[in-house]
Amino acid sequence: MVITNPDWIPPIEMTFDVEKPIRSEQGIQLAGNPIAIAEGAAGAPRIVGRAAASKLEVLQVYPFSSLLAGDLTLDPVFFAEYSFSDVFTGSSTYVSAGTCEISALANGTLRFNASQSSTNSRSSTIRLLKNGSEVQSWTFSTSSSFAIPTFRSVDVAASNGDEFEWQIRAPGTGSLVSISQISVSANDTLVEAPLWIKESQL
Repeated sequence: MVITNPDWIPPIEMTFDVEKPIRSEQGIQLAGNPIAIAEGAAGAPRIVGRAAASKLEVLQVYPFSSLLAGDLTLDPVFFAEYSFSDVFTGSSTYVSAGTCEISALANGTLRFNASQSSTNSRSSTIRLLKNGSEVQSWTFSTSSSFAIPTFRSVDVAASNGDEFEWQIRAPGTGSLVSISQISVSANDTLVEAPLWIKESQL
């Protein structure tokens, strides 16, 4: 017999005899109740609060592999390490804007994104490194006294253990240049379905 669409039956402790076999109707109840919970049957307990898996727990059970480059931003929890941040500098030598290390939780072809800007007729150069080698660089110049950001992106194959780093440098004239809005994206990610939880438990 296949149990389908069972009703939720509240377990009553006194109906189970200690050190005695369960009866068939009790067995059907015990088999049907987990299905009723999963299907959201009337009266069945709901998964709430800390019973829900965290992003990391989901990824450890269902890791992403063979991702394709896309526009869905990957959360830092996907990575073994993640330290990208906005940088403003006047240095004529490259300054790091952080790194990320690829983990077994998400790999494939990833899209690395950043916004680049310069002011006061100065140029800036940003570049992305993979394991210490340059993937691509971009030089940006402007005749404006205001920051005019330009969005950059590049698709790169990324495997477990690879380290990526964004860097930026200025022409060395004292004017600030910047790199910001750094992200890594792909064609798939995790989405959060509505689930009630105390804010203090986040």
